[in-house]
Amino acid sequence: CIAGFDGYFKVLNPAWSKTLGWSTEELMSKPYNDFVHPDDLKATKNVTSEIIEGKEIYQFENRFLCKDGSHKILSWNSFPYPEEGIMFGVARDITNYRKTEQEYKKLFEEMLDGFALHEIICDAEGHPVDYRFLAVNQAYEKMTGLKAAEILGKNVLEVIPELDYKWIEKYGKVALTEQPIHFEDYSSELKKYYDIKAFCPGKNQFVTIVSDITWQKEAEEELKKEKERAEEKE
Repeated sequence: CIAGFDGYFKVLNPAWSKTLGWSTEELMSKPYNDFVHPDDLKATKNVTSEIIEGKEIYQFENRFLCKDGSHKILSWNSFPYPEEGIMFGVARDITNYRKTEQEYKKLFEEMLDGFALHEIICDAEGHPVDYRFLAVNQAYEKMTGLKAAEILGKNVLEVIPELDYKWIEKYGKVALTEQPIHFEDYSSELKKYYDIKAFCPGKNQFVTIVSDITWQKEAEEELKKEKERAEEKE
């Protein structure tokens, strides 16, 4: 679009009508702020003032009213032309993206398995020597006792200085080779047994999906002891 510093649209391509449902004439007949969601109006006015002052704006988001009463979330790139009293804008409809993002965020927090995203740290020779916590969900906090507020952005050796290098080695291989693994192991540091799936979502990163199987292992150990006692009696 092309919008004037007077607050009105001057030129709109057909995508506006397709996205919002209003005709081009309807959109150009009123100030564009009349179509902005009331909760986003103040921020939109502030950004508009910055553009008028000559600043280029990238990745600004606001909600625009559709003709059917709903709202679409638009992501903006805007460029000022002060000498002509106009600004050029490119607005992308990211409504579905934001909805999907919220759904995944909800799933992330509500999933029963522990989930953690990490970044591997290597030495000058490219060998993994540490890893950093980037994100964890509530289940991960509960299963490990490690709180997000205390570990995010930190290296694991800051959080657990006595960590066995085998963990760094395993996860480093996943992050650097992009080969997923699935294994069970005992953490002497956290004093629990875990079932762990690890995979690489991006360069030098790895995700762990963790299940606490301590109770299962303890039950198996107890059954084993019961069997041994029964055999001794025979």
